[in-house]
Amino acid sequence: MKALEETGKLFILTNDCADVINSLRNLVGNRAIKNEKVNKIVKSISEGIYIPSILVDEDSMQVVEGNHRVEAMKRCIEQGIPFRIRMELQHFESPLSIARYINNTGSKWSKNEKLYSFCIEGKPAYLRLRELMDKHPYLCKSIYNDKSYSYNITPTLNCVAMGRTTTTMDSTYSSGNLVITDQQLLYGETIISELEKLQKCVPNTRIFRKEAVVAWRRFRDSLKSFERYLKIFEKKSHMWQEPAQRTADWLNAFYEVSEVC
Repeated sequence: MKALEETGKLFILTNDCADVINSLRNLVGNRAIKNEKVNKIVKSISEGIYIPSILVDEDSMQVVEGNHRVEAMKRCIEQGIPFRIRMELQHFESPLSIARYINNTGSKWSKNEKLYSFCIEGKPAYLRLRELMDKHPYLCKSIYNDKSYSYNITPTLNCVAMGRTTTTMDSTYSSGNLVITDQQLLYGETIISELEKLQKCVPNTRIFRKEAVVAWRRFRDSLKSFERYLKIFEKKSHMWQEPAQRTADWLNAFYEVSEVC
């Protein structure tokens, strides 16, 4: 059965519209569907709570807003739970950018979700950032028991910052306007490689964090020899205590290992 047209490009989806609902496509680059969120929507539908409209790109039939609601409707059909949810069709030049914009007015996308979507769009800086993190999984990836992983994006951004602040890097990254030059990439490679060697000396410390990266960048400007510093760091690693979260604490900790090398 076809969806009931309400007005213009606004339609009503019910349990009788399985064919229409199943024809809707996930937006490539959109964030993944979370089972817990779908279950909450199904529960809300069963309790008669109002469910907002879904927004669909009329050219591709990709769901721009409401992918969890679509999945919830499928489950409601399976479970015999009645529903009436509106579907609005619109034409979008860039459905993915609209999806990011809409979601950021509510539950914001994570940095990893944004990375995925910007890479799908082929944005060079985000592809370079992902390639850099893939090259250094020891620090730049968090790998979980089920073998899934997420990228440690914030500290990596600070590795390629080259004088730019954490706030600037975060806002530029989130806006989709990130730029990473060859010089910044080379600089980031150096910072990550150095921190990787330090991390292996003190595996119980989380050195690859925003504050530590900023502190290390400041500290290394006064270093004459990283290799000499690393040898001293290795010898004193048994005495190392992880600093507090402030950048100043990390900076003091790096200085305390030895005199400037």
